[in-house]
Amino acid sequence: MTNTNPTTATCPVCGHDMPAGTDTVHTDCAPFLPCTEPPSRHDPRQYTNEEVRLWRNVAILRARAEVLGMIAVGQVPADVRTFSELHDYCDANELGGLCDEGSEIAGLASPSDDDDACEFANAVQCAVDKWLRDGRPEGY
Repeated sequence: MTNTNPTTATCPVCGHDMPAGTDTVHTDCAPFLPCTEPPSRHDPRQYTNEEVRLWRNVAILRARAEVLGMIAVGQVPADVRTFSELHDYCDANELGGLCDEGSEIAGLASPSDDDDACEFANAVQCAVDKWLRDGRPEGY
């Protein structure tokens, strides 16, 4: 999608229009780009496969950053090696924004009878588990 309006830009993570040069950051896009669109713009079942993949990657990166932050402040020991071990120190199921009320990520991973939501949350948690088991490599 090409944006032809010089006063706005298109966020490549979520696809929202955002003012050019804005300092406002959309919560779920914070690791990437500024965006002024409020969260939960539509029903998660309306996402394309590519959008779901992008949001999953955002959740994985956010969860990894949260784990590293907890290690840095001593909440989680540096030798934690599995997602399961994280539960001894925090509610690991909430990592990556999976339970942040009103966010796009939580909308995709919300507890329901929706198999896609369970698959989304499981994919994030499995990716974090693999990252931990592999020794937390950078650029992973």
